[in-house]
Parts: sequence; structure tokens; C-alpha cells
Amino acid sequence: MLLVAVGGFLFKRGRWPRRTGDTPHCRKCDYILSGAQTRCPECGTAVTPAAVVRGERLRRPGFSWLGGGLALFGLAFLLLFALGFANTINWNRYKPQSWLLNDLGSGNSSRWGPAWAEVKRRLDDNLLSEDDQNAVVEKGLQLQAAGKVLSNGNNVLDFIARRFLDGKLTAAQADRFFGSALKVSLSVRPVVGAQSPIPYSIAGAGHGPDGWWMRIRTLELRVDDGPDQKSNGVMAMGFGGWSTSNTLPQVGTPGKHRLHLKMELATDVHGSTGAKWDVDAAVARRVTQDLFADFQAIDGKTPMTMASEPSASALGRLLTARLLSNPPWYNVGIDASGVPVDVAFDIFVRANGKEFPAGGVSIHRNAPGGFGTGMQNFPADAPANVDIILRSSEDVARTTLDMTQIWKGEIVIKDVPLGRPGGTQPTTAPAPPH
Repeated sequence: MLLVAVGGFLFKRGRWPRRTGDTPHCRKCDYILSGAQTRCPECGTAVTPAAVVRGERLRRPGFSWLGGGLALFGLAFLLLFALGFANTINWNRYKPQSWLLNDLGSGNSSRWGPAWAEVKRRLDDNLLSEDDQNAVVEKGLQLQAAGKVLSNGNNVLDFIARRFLDGKLTAAQADRFFGSALKVSLSVRPVVGAQSPIPYSIAGAGHGPDGWWMRIRTLELRVDDGPDQKSNGVMAMGFGGWSTSNTLPQVGTPGKHRLHLKMELATDVHGSTGAKWDVDAAVARRVTQDLFADFQAIDGKTPMTMASEPSASALGRLLTARLLSNPPWYNVGIDASGVPVDVAFDIFVRANGKEFPAGGVSIHRNAPGGFGTGMQNFPADAPANVDIILRSSEDVARTTLDMTQIWKGEIVIKDVPLGRPGGTQPTTAPAPPH
């Protein structure tokens, strides 16, 4: 501020200094007046004592430049200070609720995160009226239906769930809320061989509140008008981000077919009713969905081609194995580090010179992660280290939804330690393949 004041003073002294002398000038346009003029020849202003100033201005450009520079320098410092101060202010505290709700739907976490924090503060401090809270519910339902869910923990869906439990949602709002939460999708392999199993997958497609469970139960599962092939089990999981795969027996007849899955989906708060596995117990909401997926069956088995590249040694370096003993079960884990080709294996555990089948595993190319299977028949006198054999399998690949070409060959991962429950699970890199 001092730089601005000094600079402004110097700029004024250099640009508009005090007049010296007695020469008359027009106050308006600074024209030199001489003689008995009644009007200024330049601008036409009437010449009166008040319209005349006397003396010359001896301008000093150096002062003007110096003063202007100091003032601009000072203004720059003031601007930086103002910006820094502005960044310390939580402007969301002063925004109208409508602006905050617009930020929630922006899709930009740097905007909706702080916006939701402010909305939640107002909710927690009881600063919002019933109409305002209902507006939050409506915005949350729109985001839920569009799949734009905020971060886990204290999110808008949790607020809507609390409103439901408090009996403050309308029937229509509750239907929309649970309709967007209790959703699954059905996928089937689009082309299968008439003599091969039919792979299908069920995936969670909804978004619901934290601290709630969702249970799914198959009520009907059939191809075309064939017999019901449903299982009697139930599964409980979260609302979205999961999938489960299975197969149905071969369809036998080439042509177009339709898979029909009828499911019951139920949800409730964790620990509120103990109904997670009791399909007859009361729950917060129970809905039924009919899902359909079409596929084409062709003669023979599902087509599959084999690739010989990369080499077994190169591919083996991207795979490690684990074996966990938990009698009577033994769990085999395969960890992939971005394999460059789709792979599908039958897994065998070799102990005491004998191979024991341990199911199969399929891994998509460039898909790092862990994949596991289990086995039950295993010798009680198993050695401390075993070999795990990965043998390419077209039949395993045919149980996937999309694999059409897989790597062909065999990888032997030698000397895999037999881990114990709760302990560190060692992994081994494969030895050169046999």
C-alpha cells in the first residue's frame, strides 16, 4: 500500500505538476487565452474568471514513469496478497444451496467433494429446512439413477437411507431409491457351440448406501422353454462393482436362443434384522427382476484358436503361485502381472510325484490381479514344497464370456511353499518349463 501511495504521488507530480507563471489558459482544454476573448477559440467555453487558470505545467516524464512503476509494483503485491487471502476462504459456506447441488452433479471431484462437505455440515447443524432436505434427496436420487455416486462414507445415498429409516421419504422416492440400488445385469457369451457349456455372468449394476447389504436369490433360470436350472443358494454382497460367473449345460441345438433369469433382490441395514441369509425374514425392500440375454449356438464346440507366442519361459515370468493349506480345503492362488495374451489353464498340484487336479483359471491379457481356485483331494503327507502346473485348456476358455484365442503350452512353477492360514503366503517364480 505504501508503494501504491508513493507511486501515485510521484505519478501525479510528474504528470500534473503545479502551474507556474501568469499565462491564462482555458480550464477545460488548456488553450492559451490572449486578448479580450469572450469564448475559448479551441473548445468554445465562455471565458469567465472561473473558467480561466493561470500558469504553465512543467511536466516531468521521469517522475511519471517512476511513480507508475512503483504503483504497479505495489498493486501486484496487493493482488497476490488478495488472491492468497481469497484461497483461505471456504466460499462454499456462502453459496446458496442450489449452487451446491449443481456442483454435486458436476462430475468433478474437486467441486462435488467440497460441495457435499458443506451440504453435510448444514445437515449436521440442522440448518436446512424440510424443503431444503427434500431438495438434497431429489438431487441424490438423480445422481444415483445416473450412476454418479459420490465417495464412500457419509455420502448422499447414506443421507437418503437415513431419511427412509426415519419415514421421511415419499413412497415414490423410496421406489426410485431402491430401484436404482437393487439392480443387476445379465451377460451371456454371444456365440457358443451347441456341444459346449453356456457361460453367463451376473453383475451388480446398482448403487446403494454404505452399511447396507444386498442379497440375491435365483428364482428361475432356463434357456428358451427348457427346464428350470436354478440353484437353491443365496449370495450376499454390496450393491455394485461385483460379478459372478457360471455355466449352464450345452444347449444341443444350433440356432438363436434366449437365457431367462428371474431373481429376487433384497436389502436391509447391517445387523438390523438378522435377515441376511433368511430369505423369509422381513427386510427393508424386496424386488423381483426378470433378465434376458440372447445368444447364438453353432454346430460343435465353441470356436477357440491357440497362440504359441510368447514363449513359456517369457509368460511364466509374469505368473506366480500360492498354495494355502486349510484342511480339508487347499486354496491355489495364481497372480498375474499383465500377461500379453489371454490364458486359460487347468491347474494341477504335483506332490510326491503325483498330480492332483485343482480346477481351472482364466486370465485376460493385460489384466493384473489375483485369481484363485480350491481343491479337496490332497495327500495328508504333502511335502513342504510342491510344484504347480498350469496346462492350457480350451475347455476352461470356453467357460468365459469372451475368450476366442488363448496361449497354448504348459508352465511349471516349482517349489511353491505350502502356506498356513493367517500366515504369510510366499510366492515363487516359475522354473524353466518342462
